[in-house]
Amino acid sequence: MSKILFIDAGHGGVDKNGNYTTPPKNGKYFDHKKMQFHKGTTFLEGVFNRDFARKFMVHATKLGFNCVPVYHPESDTTLGNRVEIANDAFSRFGNDGIYLSFHSNASGVGKARGFNLFYHPNSVKGKALATKIVNPIQNFFIKSGSISPFPLRDGYMNIEKTAIFYVLQATKPVSLLFEFGFFDNYEDAKMLFNEDFQENLAFELAKTLKDTLNV
Repeated sequence: MSKILFIDAGHGGVDKNGNYTTPPKNGKYFDHKKMQFHKGTTFLEGVFNRDFARKFMVHATKLGFNCVPVYHPESDTTLGNRVEIANDAFSRFGNDGIYLSFHSNASGVGKARGFNLFYHPNSVKGKALATKIVNPIQNFFIKSGSISPFPLRDGYMNIEKTAIFYVLQATKPVSLLFEFGFFDNYEDAKMLFNEDFQENLAFELAKTLKDTLNV
Protein backbone atom coordinates (compact mmCIF):
# COMPACT_ATOMS: atom_id res chain seq x y z
CA MET A 1 0.00 0.00 0.00
CA SER A 2 1.19 3.54 -0.75
CA LYS A 3 2.14 5.76 2.16
CA ILE A 4 -0.95 7.66 3.30
CA LEU A 5 -0.93 11.43 3.79
CA PHE A 6 -3.87 13.05 5.58
CA ILE A 7 -4.10 16.58 4.15
CA ASP A 8 -5.51 19.49 6.17
CA ALA A 9 -5.82 22.80 4.29
CA GLY A 10 -5.64 24.81 7.49
CA HIS A 11 -7.98 27.71 8.24
CA GLY A 12 -10.31 29.61 5.98
CA GLY A 13 -12.95 28.71 3.45
CA VAL A 14 -14.68 30.27 0.42
CA ASP A 15 -18.10 29.21 -0.84
CA LYS A 16 -19.24 28.99 -4.46
CA ASN A 17 -20.37 32.63 -4.38
CA GLY A 18 -16.93 33.83 -3.34
CA ASN A 19 -17.91 34.56 0.26
CA TYR A 20 -15.29 33.91 2.92
CA THR A 21 -16.78 31.36 5.31
CA THR A 22 -14.36 32.13 8.13
CA PRO A 23 -15.90 34.55 10.68
CA PRO A 24 -14.26 38.02 10.56
CA LYS A 25 -13.37 37.78 14.25
CA ASN A 26 -11.07 34.85 13.40
CA GLY A 27 -9.01 36.89 10.97
CA LYS A 28 -7.19 34.72 8.41
CA TYR A 29 -7.09 37.57 5.88
CA PHE A 30 -5.21 40.82 5.35
CA ASP A 31 -5.90 43.82 3.11
CA HIS A 32 -2.63 45.11 1.67
CA LYS A 33 -4.28 47.90 -0.34
CA LYS A 34 -1.53 47.60 -2.95
CA MET A 35 -2.38 44.93 -5.50
CA GLN A 36 -5.06 42.44 -6.44
CA PHE A 37 -5.05 39.29 -4.36
CA HIS A 38 -7.88 36.83 -3.75
CA LYS A 39 -10.67 39.33 -3.06
CA GLY A 40 -9.84 42.81 -4.24
CA THR A 41 -6.63 43.78 -2.45
CA THR A 42 -7.25 41.28 0.36
CA PHE A 43 -5.18 38.13 0.80
CA LEU A 44 -7.34 35.24 2.06
CA GLU A 45 -5.37 32.57 3.91
CA GLY A 46 -8.07 29.99 3.27
CA VAL A 47 -7.75 30.35 -0.49
CA PHE A 48 -3.98 29.92 -0.37
CA ASN A 49 -4.26 26.91 1.94
CA ARG A 50 -6.67 25.15 -0.43
CA ASP A 51 -4.80 26.10 -3.60
CA PHE A 52 -1.55 24.79 -2.16
CA ALA A 53 -3.16 21.62 -0.75
CA ARG A 54 -4.60 20.78 -4.18
CA LYS A 55 -1.27 21.31 -5.91
CA PHE A 56 0.58 19.31 -3.27
CA MET A 57 -1.79 16.35 -3.57
CA VAL A 58 -1.28 16.24 -7.35
CA HIS A 59 2.50 16.07 -6.98
CA ALA A 60 2.41 13.70 -4.00
CA THR A 61 0.07 11.30 -5.79
CA LYS A 62 2.38 11.22 -8.81
CA LEU A 63 5.27 10.38 -6.47
CA GLY A 64 3.47 7.40 -4.98
CA PHE A 65 1.54 8.74 -1.98
CA ASN A 66 -2.12 8.10 -1.22
CA CYS A 67 -3.57 11.50 -0.24
CA VAL A 68 -6.68 11.71 1.92
CA PRO A 69 -8.08 15.27 2.31
CA VAL A 70 -9.69 15.88 5.71
CA TYR A 71 -10.84 19.46 5.04
CA HIS A 72 -14.03 20.69 3.40
CA PRO A 73 -13.56 22.31 -0.04
CA GLU A 74 -15.60 25.37 1.00
CA SER A 75 -16.48 25.46 4.70
CA ASP A 76 -14.03 26.25 7.48
CA THR A 77 -14.80 23.09 9.44
CA THR A 78 -13.60 22.61 13.00
CA LEU A 79 -10.21 21.14 13.79
CA GLY A 80 -12.02 18.45 15.76
CA ASN A 81 -13.93 17.39 12.65
CA ARG A 82 -10.74 17.13 10.61
CA VAL A 83 -8.92 15.18 13.29
CA GLU A 84 -11.87 12.80 13.65
CA ILE A 85 -11.82 12.05 9.91
CA ALA A 86 -8.06 11.44 9.98
CA ASN A 87 -8.14 9.28 13.10
CA ASP A 88 -10.96 7.14 11.74
CA ALA A 89 -9.20 6.63 8.41
CA PHE A 90 -5.89 6.01 10.19
CA SER A 91 -7.43 3.12 12.11
CA ARG A 92 -9.15 1.69 9.02
CA PHE A 93 -5.95 1.87 6.97
CA GLY A 94 -3.98 -0.16 9.49
CA ASN A 95 -2.58 2.67 11.62
CA ASP A 96 -0.42 4.03 8.85
CA GLY A 97 -0.01 7.58 7.61
CA ILE A 98 1.11 11.14 8.35
CA TYR A 99 -1.08 14.18 9.05
CA LEU A 100 0.04 17.38 7.27
CA SER A 101 -1.62 20.69 8.14
CA PHE A 102 -0.95 23.56 5.71
CA HIS A 103 -1.19 27.22 6.77
CA SER A 104 0.15 30.70 6.12
CA ASN A 105 1.17 32.77 9.12
CA ALA A 106 0.51 36.32 10.36
CA SER A 107 2.59 38.27 12.86
CA GLY A 108 0.13 41.10 13.40
CA VAL A 109 2.69 43.75 12.49
CA GLY A 110 3.48 42.69 8.93
CA LYS A 111 7.25 42.56 9.39
CA ALA A 112 7.91 38.85 9.94
CA ARG A 113 8.76 36.59 6.99
CA GLY A 114 9.71 32.98 6.48
CA PHE A 115 8.75 29.38 7.04
CA ASN A 116 7.93 27.50 10.25
CA LEU A 117 7.45 23.76 10.75
CA PHE A 118 5.80 22.71 14.01
CA TYR A 119 5.84 19.34 15.74
CA HIS A 120 4.59 18.07 19.11
CA PRO A 121 7.47 17.69 21.61
CA ASN A 122 6.05 14.43 22.95
CA SER A 123 6.13 12.86 19.50
CA VAL A 124 9.54 11.32 18.89
CA LYS A 125 8.55 10.35 15.35
CA GLY A 126 7.12 13.80 14.67
CA LYS A 127 10.28 15.58 15.73
CA ALA A 128 12.46 13.14 13.78
CA LEU A 129 10.44 13.63 10.60
CA ALA A 130 10.32 17.42 11.00
CA THR A 131 14.09 17.53 11.53
CA LYS A 132 14.71 15.58 8.33
CA ILE A 133 12.49 17.64 6.03
CA VAL A 134 12.88 21.17 7.42
CA ASN A 135 16.14 22.14 5.69
CA PRO A 136 15.09 21.64 2.03
CA ILE A 137 11.89 23.62 2.58
CA GLN A 138 13.66 26.32 4.55
CA ASN A 139 16.27 26.62 1.80
CA PHE A 140 13.47 26.95 -0.77
CA PHE A 141 12.11 29.95 1.15
CA ILE A 142 15.57 31.45 1.61
CA LYS A 143 16.20 31.31 -2.14
CA SER A 144 12.88 33.12 -2.58
CA GLY A 145 14.00 35.89 -0.21
CA SER A 146 11.77 34.84 2.69
CA ILE A 147 13.87 33.98 5.73
CA SER A 148 12.81 32.65 9.14
CA PRO A 149 15.37 32.60 11.97
CA PHE A 150 13.60 29.64 13.62
CA PRO A 151 12.20 27.30 10.93
CA LEU A 152 11.79 24.24 13.20
CA ARG A 153 9.52 24.84 16.16
CA ASP A 154 8.21 23.01 19.20
CA GLY A 155 4.46 23.08 18.60
CA TYR A 156 2.99 22.33 22.00
CA MET A 157 0.75 24.91 23.63
CA ASN A 158 -2.23 24.81 25.94
CA ILE A 159 -5.16 23.41 23.97
CA GLU A 160 -7.68 25.83 25.46
CA LYS A 161 -5.56 28.84 24.58
CA THR A 162 -4.11 27.87 21.22
CA ALA A 163 -6.47 25.71 19.19
CA ILE A 164 -4.24 25.88 16.12
CA PHE A 165 -1.98 23.28 17.73
CA TYR A 166 -4.85 20.91 18.42
CA VAL A 167 -3.96 18.86 15.35
CA LEU A 168 -0.54 18.11 16.83
CA GLN A 169 -2.05 16.82 20.05
CA ALA A 170 -5.22 14.97 19.05
CA THR A 171 -4.22 13.10 15.88
CA LYS A 172 -3.33 9.42 16.01
CA PRO A 173 -0.98 9.69 13.00
CA VAL A 174 2.34 11.50 13.22
CA SER A 175 1.43 15.17 12.68
CA LEU A 176 3.23 18.22 11.33
CA LEU A 177 1.95 21.77 10.95
CA PHE A 178 3.42 24.02 8.25
CA GLU A 179 3.32 27.82 8.26
CA PHE A 180 4.27 28.89 4.74
CA GLY A 181 5.30 32.54 4.92
CA PHE A 182 3.42 35.46 6.51
CA PHE A 183 0.41 36.64 4.53
CA ASP A 184 0.32 39.99 6.38
CA ASN A 185 3.79 40.76 4.99
CA TYR A 186 3.42 42.29 1.53
CA GLU A 187 6.49 40.59 0.03
CA ASP A 188 5.51 37.18 1.40
CA ALA A 189 1.92 37.68 0.27
CA LYS A 190 3.06 38.40 -3.30
CA MET A 191 5.26 35.30 -3.19
CA LEU A 192 2.50 33.03 -1.83
CA PHE A 193 0.00 34.37 -4.35
CA ASN A 194 2.26 33.38 -7.26
CA GLU A 195 1.10 30.18 -8.99
CA ASP A 196 4.62 29.11 -9.97
CA PHE A 197 5.83 29.52 -6.39
CA GLN A 198 2.97 27.35 -5.16
CA GLU A 199 3.66 24.65 -7.73
CA ASN A 200 7.39 24.59 -7.03
CA LEU A 201 6.89 24.54 -3.27
CA ALA A 202 4.33 21.75 -3.55
CA PHE A 203 6.71 19.66 -5.64
CA GLU A 204 9.66 20.38 -3.33
CA LEU A 205 7.72 19.26 -0.26
CA ALA A 206 6.33 16.15 -1.97
CA LYS A 207 9.76 15.16 -3.25
CA THR A 208 11.39 15.81 0.14
CA LEU A 209 8.82 13.57 1.83
CA LYS A 210 9.29 10.88 -0.83
CA ASP A 211 13.07 10.89 -0.38
CA THR A 212 12.80 10.95 3.41
CA LEU A 213 10.23 8.16 3.66
CA ASN A 214 11.67 6.10 0.80
CA VAL A 215 8.31 5.94 -0.95
